[in-house]
Amino acid sequence: MHICQPEIYETIIPTQTNLFRESFLRRTSDFFRRQFVGQEPDSHRDWPTILRDDCCFEQARNLPALCAGYDQPITFSPDNWNGCFVTFVSQDPLRKPRREGQRFSVASPWGFSAPSMRKKAGNLKIWPVIEGLCERGYGVYLTDAAKLYFHDANHLKFTSTVDLEKEALRREMQAIDAACVVALGRRAEKDLMGFGIPCVFHPHPAAYPSTIQKHYGIEHVTSSAVANAMLLDILDDLGTRSC
Repeated sequence: MHICQPEIYETIIPTQTNLFRESFLRRTSDFFRRQFVGQEPDSHRDWPTILRDDCCFEQARNLPALCAGYDQPITFSPDNWNGCFVTFVSQDPLRKPRREGQRFSVASPWGFSAPSMRKKAGNLKIWPVIEGLCERGYGVYLTDAAKLYFHDANHLKFTSTVDLEKEALRREMQAIDAACVVALGRRAEKDLMGFGIPCVFHPHPAAYPSTIQKHYGIEHVTSSAVANAMLLDILDDLGTRSC
C-alpha cells in the first residue's frame, strides 16, 4: 500500500492551492510519505506547524495565537490499483489545545500517515476498511468537508475563508471522481449534498454506539464489527457502480 503516491497525488495538490502554497503542500506530502514508513515522529506534538507564509487565505494574516488545524488530504493505493477511488469525507480537522497546543498544525486525516494512529482504539473502526478496500484493488481518498478548524473560534471564520474551503472541496471531489463517496456523519453529508455530490451516509465512528448499532444492525459495537459492517456496505454499493 502506498500513501500519496506521487503520480496520483499530482492531481490533488492543485485542488488545495487556494488555501495553501504549493511548496507547503508538496513539503507536507513528502513528510507523510516518510512518516508512513516510520522515518518521522508521529506524536501529536510532532505534526508540522503551519506558518503564515504557507497560507494563501486572507484570514491567515490576522489569526491570533490559537489551536487551529488543517488535515491535508491523502491517498492510499495498492500495487494492483484498479483505477477506482473510494472517498471518505469527515466533518473537520478537529484539534484540542491540551493535545496539539496553541498552534496551527497540519496533519493527515485521522492521522493515518502515522503508524501509531493506525493502531489507536478509536481508529480501528475505519483503518481496517481502508485496508480491506486496498486489498481488493481500490484506492482510498481521505479528506474533510471543512478544511480548517479554529478551536473555539469557528464562528469567526471570514465568509471568504468559508468560500475558499468550499471551493477546495469541490475541486478535490472533481479531481478524484470517486466510484463511491462516503460521508462520515451528517455534517459531511450535508456539505456534500450542498454541492450536488452523490454520497453514501455512514455514522461517524465516534457517533453514539446506539446510532452505529441501529445503522448497521449489529449486536455489539466493537471496532471489528463496525469495520466489517462498513466494509461490506461499501462493497455492496460499489457492486452497483462502474469506475
